[in-house]
Amino acid sequence: MPRRSGNRIVKALESCIEQAKAARVAPEIIENMCRSRDMMVKKDEFTQEASSSHSKICGEIEEATYTRDWKADYDQGKTQWHFQPGMLCGQVEGQLLKSLVSIHRAKRVLEVGLFTGYSALSMAEALPADGEIYSLEICESLKPLVQNLTKDSPHAKKIKINSELLTPYPTFVDSASELLTPYPTFVDSVSELLTPHPYRITHTLPYVCWFVYFTGPALETMAKLADAGEQFDLMFLDGEKKDYVHLLEMSFDRNLLSPGGTVLIDNAYMIGTAYTSSDDTSPAHILKDLVKSRKDLHSVMLPMNDGVLMIRRLKDVERDTA
Repeated sequence: MPRRSGNRIVKALESCIEQAKAARVAPEIIENMCRSRDMMVKKDEFTQEASSSHSKICGEIEEATYTRDWKADYDQGKTQWHFQPGMLCGQVEGQLLKSLVSIHRAKRVLEVGLFTGYSALSMAEALPADGEIYSLEICESLKPLVQNLTKDSPHAKKIKINSELLTPYPTFVDSASELLTPYPTFVDSVSELLTPHPYRITHTLPYVCWFVYFTGPALETMAKLADAGEQFDLMFLDGEKKDYVHLLEMSFDRNLLSPGGTVLIDNAYMIGTAYTSSDDTSPAHILKDLVKSRKDLHSVMLPMNDGVLMIRRLKDVERDTA
């Protein structure tokens, strides 16, 4: 089974099957549930088999990503977040990115969110010799990791990593519950907040906490690029989900995106919350509503992995009849 695509649904079905067996549900019902699970697995396998394989180096990056002990990196203070291997886009999405770079005949690509460099290298492989991909990554420790993982690829020289040094962001709060509200990506519980960590300093109530400001650098860097008149033929946004709206607006309204260019937003389903949550104020719904409200934009959701939202200027998609 492909490492990423469909895994959540398959795992949910497997859990239901085990519960059904324990409850002694009728065998024919369990058989139908197993058939549904197998259809999902085989669909993903066929999709992967029908898509071009990734390069040898990309395969090595995928293997290194899935075998690395990310929890140990986090516990030892090597990373600010507990990264998950499933954050890697994988073969099918990687080949989509590569194809779009080729179709666009792109020379300049902007990526927000580097992780282990799989998507960056996939796109770099389709860039011309003088092409460049600028990858914005806030986690400083990922830069040498990616450089090491990609060093044997002749395309690695096309990847420019703009790694922002961490800047503490002071937050003053009065209660433990308030700590969890604005920063759900950092912690899972109040007790985790009180656990010493190199990138987080906490005190007893009233809390005075210094959080790493995750969202700022990408927005600030893109603003600087816009001020400098920089433009990119393709933009792949795979960073902080709450920033998607601002990054998208900046891409089009400040002309960071070249004429005829395309913006791709990864994880647009946001782990399924886009279609399982009734909260219209969730980042997924806010993003969808913004795109639908913009009459100058054309969008299409690609239902692969956790959703890839492709957005272009309407004038580049719908042509005049005259």
